[in-house]
Amino acid sequence: MVSLRPDNFSWVEAGVLAGMAFPQHRANLQYLVDHGFRHLVSIEAPEKLPGIKDFPQLTSHPIVVTDWATPTEAQINQFLAIVQEAKSRNEPVAVHCTAGMGRTGTFLACYLARTKNLRGDDAIALLRQTREHSVETDGQRELVRRFGRQ
Repeated sequence: MVSLRPDNFSWVEAGVLAGMAFPQHRANLQYLVDHGFRHLVSIEAPEKLPGIKDFPQLTSHPIVVTDWATPTEAQINQFLAIVQEAKSRNEPVAVHCTAGMGRTGTFLACYLARTKNLRGDDAIALLRQTREHSVETDGQRELVRRFGRQ
């Protein structure tokens, strides 16, 4: 099968965690498999994923958050636990929402704040160096600040 890099794809921590837009084609899922990903966190409804059942190498982790909404602290903690467990087994994780910016950026910035011991605003600034429009709403920014170093 043809492999096609997902839109708005980038590594946040090489070999560990990447963000991306919704995988619109089966070829996007093939790209993930071809690049060693074993986990896909879907912030969008996972039943929309094209043929995810045809990729048994990918474990799907649905953590559904409404578009433009702010994830809950429980959802972020669930995500952090998934990434930590996968990291301990050297299994890369990809996370997506629709465009891979607001909700995805919030999850990624919380990861950076927590794992790099950064203040929330510093985690957002670091993430925006590679994912320019990440973390879009005031509520999302406030959540990242709560996960950051005080």
